[in-house]
Amino acid sequence: MRGTTVERQKQVLAAIRRHISTQGFPPTQREISREIGVSLARVAQVMARLVEAGMVRRAACSARAYSINEPLAAAMLRDD
Repeated sequence: MRGTTVERQKQVLAAIRRHISTQGFPPTQREISREIGVSLARVAQVMARLVEAGMVRRAACSARAYSINEPLAAAMLRDD
């Protein structure tokens, strides 16, 4: 089960990075859900864990109000 959670976290981080790279701003959780093919509730759970771990910073003002903590995220994505 843990491997699945880590893989989901990697998928979400990669989706956020791709969207920021191509669009210039972060995706909504719904957009992440569509891109990686999981439920919106699952994306919300994964995002909460990423925020808890400090890999993603989130502000309450908007659906897109978050950013990636690049040093931590890069380390996670590198650990394959």
